[in-house]
This record gives sequence, structure tokens and C-alpha cells, in this order.
Amino acid sequence: VVVDVAALEDGDGTAAEPFNRIDSAMANLDDICRTIVLMPGEYPLHLDWTEGEIQFNGAGATPNGVTLTPPVVVDDDGNESTNDRVFNVENNATLRLQNLTLTDGNASTDGGAIRGLDANVLLSYVNVRGNRSGGDGGAVAVASGTLELEGCNSIASNSA
Repeated sequence: VVVDVAALEDGDGTAAEPFNRIDSAMANLDDICRTIVLMPGEYPLHLDWTEGEIQFNGAGATPNGVTLTPPVVVDDDGNESTNDRVFNVENNATLRLQNLTLTDGNASTDGGAIRGLDANVLLSYVNVRGNRSGGDGGAVAVASGTLELEGCNSIASNSA
């Protein structure tokens, strides 16, 4: 299933007519197709994943071509902030990320960009930078699960 932030709203998820939002792609996943291809751009995302496997592949020339950030929240005074992480993975679920960047996560607990609890997280050619957590793992925290890093990953400028 293909997503392009610059696509028209009525796409069908194919390469010729991609969806323009990740939630549209999520609604069209089935038991066989569990991969979302993201065309270059910046995508707001907070995903709680608790069932089976899901994969996000960045289609940019480098991991910097596709960026995932938590959605921006605007308070009553008009102040913008990101008060969440990008991925929360639990219940023996598996998250695979390839060729993209996670940035600006800001979680009050473990895992600024990704929190895994009883989960498997695989990062391949992923940059994780500029994330914060109030607990362990400014970038990524996985408890009672596995974290696999493949290829050249950059995990920098994160704080816990």
C-alpha cells in the first residue's frame, strides 16, 4: 500500500494513485499485505500497534527523504507541542521500519520515538534524532522484547 503526502485525497493506495494519509493505508491493510510504502515527505503519525506485524518502508533516496513525527497538538492558547511518541508497540506485535527518519517524539514515559513492550522492533537504515522521553530511551525503549538494528542506523541527539 503506497502513501504520498502530496497525492490527491481519492487515491486507491497503488503506486499510480497513492493514498495521501497513513490512516487511509492502515484501513486498507489485510492479513497478507502488512507493508506501507511512504513516498518522500513528512508524515504526522502516532500508532499504537498490538497485532501481528507491520512494516513501513521509506521510498526516498536516503532515510532523510521520509520523516515521521508525532502529530502537533495546539493548546487553548495557540501553543504548539508534540507530547507523544511515533510508535507504541505491544502484545507480541512486530514493527519493521526501513529507510526513514523518526524525529520530535516527546514521551512522558520510556521511548521518545518508539516504545516496545512485549514487542519486536527492527530498524534498517533508520535515523532516530531529536526525541525525548521522561524515562529510559530518549529514542527507543524495548522491554520484554527484541530490538534489531540492520544496516547503517543513526541514533543521535535524543535525551531521556
